[in-house]
Amino acid sequence: MARFRALATYPFRLVASGAKCVMSILKGVWGLFPWSQRKRMQREDEERQIAHNQYFVDHILRSAAAAPISRVLDEPLSESTSPLFSRIPPEIRRDILLHAFGEHTLHMDLGFQAPPKRVDEEPTDPDTTAHAGIESQEFEPSDDENGEWRWGGCVCHRSPPEENPLSLGRLRSDPLVRARGSHYTDGCLVGEAACPHWPGQWPVKCQVGIMGWLLSCRQAYLEGMEVLYGTNTIQVSCKLLLRGFPDLVSSTIMSHITSLKLVINPQNLTLQHVFIGHFDHIRSRQKSQKPLFPSLVYLHAWLTGPEYELLGMADADALMAASHNATNIYAPPELDTMILRLAPATATVTVTCPFTVWYREVLGDHYISQGKEWTEERESEYGGMEFWRQMPVEGQLPKTDEEWQEAKKNGRGFWIHRGLTQDAPLIREE
Repeated sequence: MARFRALATYPFRLVASGAKCVMSILKGVWGLFPWSQRKRMQREDEERQIAHNQYFVDHILRSAAAAPISRVLDEPLSESTSPLFSRIPPEIRRDILLHAFGEHTLHMDLGFQAPPKRVDEEPTDPDTTAHAGIESQEFEPSDDENGEWRWGGCVCHRSPPEENPLSLGRLRSDPLVRARGSHYTDGCLVGEAACPHWPGQWPVKCQVGIMGWLLSCRQAYLEGMEVLYGTNTIQVSCKLLLRGFPDLVSSTIMSHITSLKLVINPQNLTLQHVFIGHFDHIRSRQKSQKPLFPSLVYLHAWLTGPEYELLGMADADALMAASHNATNIYAPPELDTMILRLAPATATVTVTCPFTVWYREVLGDHYISQGKEWTEERESEYGGMEFWRQMPVEGQLPKTDEEWQEAKKNGRGFWIHRGLTQDAPLIREE
């Protein structure tokens, strides 16, 4: 009897399925016409994006003027100088500033958004951290009415403090570990972090807090700027700054940055356009041999993409395909060009990619081109394994053992690092 009912209803189900398929096709065809709702919304989005970009060019994107930064003024102190500068030696003053404002990873962000929602009291729920006093929230693109271009900056608390921290406030943890929105690459800028694990009073401990000191007097500004950019790790992940940083920050400040962390999605911004700027004089300046950040001691580039999934839970075939695709997009020669443009030869450069297949394929290629002896893996200070990539000189790698020894000592190269996969996060970027 049940079989008879199933056979009797089969024609109706077939008709319903066909009607649904026809409606889907008609809806898709209708969306191609210029007067359809889909096209109208697309035009409105394009017009809004053009208006946002023009406002950015007119009001934000202005070439920054260079100004000297020094720890101590050359001229003698006047009688009206504060006792802080006349009685306390410069080295002690610097230690005080270093304790207050140094040795951290600091976010630098710029975006078109509405004012963030603020929290007056520290949340009691540990899952609602309200990092830097920002209400934990999903990122939502702002409309024209309440949005404006806003700078963002805070201390990075994406993970608890480490027992043996790295120098200059560098963090070993995955910069994507606390992300859940579709815009930011970690949760600090949307109010999510591991703040309860960090010492200090909330929300002051989450904020950079140096602006008041910098504005107090000229000497405080000079000494504070040196500590701010010379003893912290500056982390940049938004596309606007990854491209237009040289337009928005003076060359003097760039020359004082000693540690830089970049979180890059090469599918949204190609490696050739990282820090290339928008103005012609920036591009012409980069043709010189001098790197953009001549004082860099550490450069850490974390590569990611929209296919970055929770390893071990994602579909294996999809993850494999995404990793093979990344092999072509994140080509080592393009990394060579970017590193030569940004960092001096003395800098320690590490490139991290979470695609395990990409790492293994590139490692295998280097076993063939460099030899196993010169491509031996080692444990990275960021956790996980890494191997050395020797940059070719005029397209050629060293041939003899003596040439390899000399290249390893004085030549250019960087470490290719495989990110930790045990606690890899689920992240989707647009």
